[in-house]
Amino acid sequence: LDTSNSVPDRYVTALAFDTTDANVLYVTLSGLDEETPTQPGHLFKTSNAMSATPSWANVSPPADRRHLCIALDNSTPGTLYVGTEAGVWKTTDGGNSWDHLGAETGLPNVPVFDLQLQPATGRVFAFTFGRGAFTLVTQPVLESPRLPRIWTRRSLEFPFKFTWMKATPLKPRPISRTGPSLQPSRLPTG
Repeated sequence: LDTSNSVPDRYVTALAFDTTDANVLYVTLSGLDEETPTQPGHLFKTSNAMSATPSWANVSPPADRRHLCIALDNSTPGTLYVGTEAGVWKTTDGGNSWDHLGAETGLPNVPVFDLQLQPATGRVFAFTFGRGAFTLVTQPVLESPRLPRIWTRRSLEFPFKFTWMKATPLKPRPISRTGPSLQPSRLPTG
């Protein structure tokens, strides 16, 4: 897959094909640049993935962090999000320039292990280690006199903001070793 040896010899953490062009493939890598000092980089792109010998380009954000996941916004060409061990990075030009979406956008600088895009709303969901799930609001909500104010003044200073998604925990149900739920006649078979 990499006959030119341009991608560092590290663990692959994610792959993402561009759904509008099957020849475009992104790959994220774990590890740090010091492990492969002659081959830095954590995000690589090929524009000829269907070729027998695809060529790869380093399009990594400027951070020597483990890259854990990737999500492409196929409704906006060139826009992709990369989850790292310290937040999310976003590019709108295919990896030429990057913006870090960290604490200033409401997302803690924690490992992001999964990113999902909701095409209908354009929202990005970031699933973190130990801090829960966050959604990226990419467009400000217009205020109305009849609706409560959703955004704070500080959040309007940024083009987008992460908000915490609250989950309702399930109530634990006691398990009885002698109750009817463990009687042999009520256990599932086969």
